[in-house]
Amino acid sequence: MNRARRLGLIFILCVPAWPAAASNDARDIMAAVFHQDTSQDAFMSASFEVFAPDGHSARKSFSYRRIGSAGENRTLLVFSEPAELRGVALLSINRPGLSERQYLYVPATQRVRSVAQQQRSARFIGTDFSFEDIEERELDDFNYQSQGDGGSFEGHKSRLILATPVDAARSQYKFLNFWVALDAPVILQAE
Repeated sequence: MNRARRLGLIFILCVPAWPAAASNDARDIMAAVFHQDTSQDAFMSASFEVFAPDGHSARKSFSYRRIGSAGENRTLLVFSEPAELRGVALLSINRPGLSERQYLYVPATQRVRSVAQQQRSARFIGTDFSFEDIEERELDDFNYQSQGDGGSFEGHKSRLILATPVDAARSQYKFLNFWVALDAPVILQAE
């Protein structure tokens, strides 16, 4: 094999599989994260544990269904446990260029109520999550700045990205930190 051919082969092997990983531009990195999901619909069942200050914990299980693609969809989150939350549902409707609309159904009252803009920072179902945390974010809702090396998470090196809301009145957060994997367009941790 001649030298030029070997150098070409080495160059091909050294090109990262995810082009944005080589970029220092925080917006490019976050655009790759936002645009990686090309699915039309999604379904997931999950559970988590909520810990009280006294050490007691409660397990909460739910199903999540998204109909439509990222940026223009409807999502439905329905709790299945514990018994007192069974059937509580949150419907979110997301349309490009419009604020997300959210509706909460509580079986005990058999009523649906709209989640008002000022309630977006309220805690959701006894967790540390707020209604804003559950809604789908859009790339253009934030400005992004790379903070450099974000360390390693379970063997994945990351870049730390600082996200500040474009419109401070639409978010309870002054900023968010995202640790994005360098080997795939995935958020490994967010605070």
